[in-house]
Amino acid sequence: MAPFAGKLEAKTGLGTQIADGDLRERDLAEAGLLWRFCETDGSALGIYDADDRLIRCNEAMVRLFPELTGHLQPGQGLEAGIRQFYRRALPYRSRTELEDMIQASLCGLHQDGADYTVFVPERGWLRSRVLRLARGGWARIWQDITATHVARLGHFDIKKTLASIGIGYALFDADRSFVSNNEIYTRFFPVVEPYCRSRNSYEDHIRQIAGSLETDCAKRLGSHTIASAPGELDLKLRQAGGGWLSLEQRMLEGGGIICLWRDATRQHEYEQHLKQLAYHHSESGLPNEANLRQHLYNLMGETRDITLICVQVADFKILRSTFGVDIAEQILVLFATRLSGESNLWLAHLGTSDFILVLRSRAPHVVTEATDRIHMLCDQPIAFGRRQVTLRSRIGVASMNDHEADIGDLVEDAEIAALQADSSDHRGPVFFDPSIRTALMLRHEIEGDLRRALQNNDELWLAYQPIMHMQNGEVAGFEALARWSHPTRGPINPADFIPIAEWSGLIVPLGQAVFRRACEQLVAWRAISPSADLFVSVNLSALQMAHPHLVGEISWILDQTGANPKQIKLELTESSVMHNPDAAIRVIEKLRHIGFRISIDDFGTGYSSLAHLHRLPIDSLKIDQSFIRPLTDAARNLEMARLIIELGHLLRLEVVAEGIERSSHMELLKGLGCDLGQGYLFSRPLPASAVRDMLLANRLYAPAESGRHGARSNS
Repeated sequence: MAPFAGKLEAKTGLGTQIADGDLRERDLAEAGLLWRFCETDGSALGIYDADDRLIRCNEAMVRLFPELTGHLQPGQGLEAGIRQFYRRALPYRSRTELEDMIQASLCGLHQDGADYTVFVPERGWLRSRVLRLARGGWARIWQDITATHVARLGHFDIKKTLASIGIGYALFDADRSFVSNNEIYTRFFPVVEPYCRSRNSYEDHIRQIAGSLETDCAKRLGSHTIASAPGELDLKLRQAGGGWLSLEQRMLEGGGIICLWRDATRQHEYEQHLKQLAYHHSESGLPNEANLRQHLYNLMGETRDITLICVQVADFKILRSTFGVDIAEQILVLFATRLSGESNLWLAHLGTSDFILVLRSRAPHVVTEATDRIHMLCDQPIAFGRRQVTLRSRIGVASMNDHEADIGDLVEDAEIAALQADSSDHRGPVFFDPSIRTALMLRHEIEGDLRRALQNNDELWLAYQPIMHMQNGEVAGFEALARWSHPTRGPINPADFIPIAEWSGLIVPLGQAVFRRACEQLVAWRAISPSADLFVSVNLSALQMAHPHLVGEISWILDQTGANPKQIKLELTESSVMHNPDAAIRVIEKLRHIGFRISIDDFGTGYSSLAHLHRLPIDSLKIDQSFIRPLTDAARNLEMARLIIELGHLLRLEVVAEGIERSSHMELLKGLGCDLGQGYLFSRPLPASAVRDMLLANRLYAPAESGRHGARSNS
């Protein structure tokens, strides 16, 4: 089937294959033939299903009925569009008159093979043809035949008819001498009024009219009229003083010429509006993907020194859940405005929260300098009202090679590199490499497998890593950690599947499953050892924190499992809390009201921590393992650990150190007064059965099979 006009694809959605499934194979074949015919003929075509819902229409349809832009969308009903057309085209007609016209049109549009002409007051003549498709759909074809119809009328009928539909005309005989005109013609062109009092020539009128047009339009009019033998014309011309006019010139039967002039300003505004929608992002107003591809196509004609920098706002879902859609989009527009300040880079806004910057260079030092600037811009907080918001961004870079010719591949390479930035070990731009594409394919496969595993409920399980009292070495509780035993890939490292879960949004159902199983296990342990004063720590992701139903869902799980919330510690990452402290505080207060204890995980890796920490209604801090692993007497990290422990105690908070792998680390932390510790020095994460055995044996201290020095913690 012929493609839709590109200028409509971005906003109207007419360029997609949406709802093609509503037509059977034979209908599609018929519709395809009609489509090609109408594209050649210039007719407006709408394809409807058996229930009169629009499936697709062509660009000529939008030009003919600019009033119906909102109704020319897939799924919109025919009757609603007809009613809208008459109400807008004839706003001064009575309700009864409008209803009569609407019913007459609807009647004709439901007759297979109908071919009729309807006169629309103040609009002109429209021809409509209706075809019933083989399996129940409808094809409806429209043409504005006003000019052709008028050319067949007599002189008296022309003058009487055109006065009622707002069309100016000038009539010339077979010798191209002036015969008559109406008042609308001279209203459009006051300069020709003296020429309407005598038999001046067709060329005299055209020259005078050209003088009232913009230069380019005047030249175009002259080239089609004075410079060549008059024939049928359809032109849209801009007046020197502003406004647009359309000219439809037809040859009369038996000789002669009629020139029909209409005010096309409104139609031009509709077309410009559609063009704006088609080539610019609806929220930011920046060039969109269609515009980007056209820009790159033109640029490739000049140079192959092209680099694309893709910036993806990674946490836009969280932003939208936290602040609401409207405010989130306003923040995104502020972010786009900041990016657009890079004067030597051409900026486009793709999809919801992706941006592409076009750099006219492949020189490594130029590309590095540009990406470093963009990276710095992305890291700066955005002032929004009395708040400051820092967006987490991914940056991918792709340069055109000497053999690459496909624009789509270049854009895709930059987007793939940006996606890879989520799973790379360093923060900052990621440069495209063919191996990244393979890694992304694996990522999508794992996402699909994880989605299936969440449904099957037999591959995912929990391991429990003991959290120890630093002073006496007894077990204080356990951290519940998700594990995945894949049926064909074997055990999948959490460092591989947790980022994929966060990226895909599956972290929300995964987090719910982890919380439910941890609650069930806590109840089972309580039955084995009622006197054991143990807690279970469960991680809450940033997406879960931003979820509007978080509190209700975990309350429901508590009711179902019978778990005691006072024995559950919810661990929140520092960055997720600091993203929007006010919203986080509201959620935390609700959770603490239920009875949960709240801990800030990975403390020291976020931003603005100390400025907001005293406001947070939390119970404990967990020092990030990046401060613990290099810990020595002389290390700068020792002083940082000391400061965090002292700050925590000053705020009456329990302090936990994670990633303890050496006895020397444990002794240093004990000396600093750290309350709890966790790491391979004490124990690897254990299966639930091992914890059960510990409880049965009343052996609540570090297991004998502790990790060896130098082993790495793996949460």
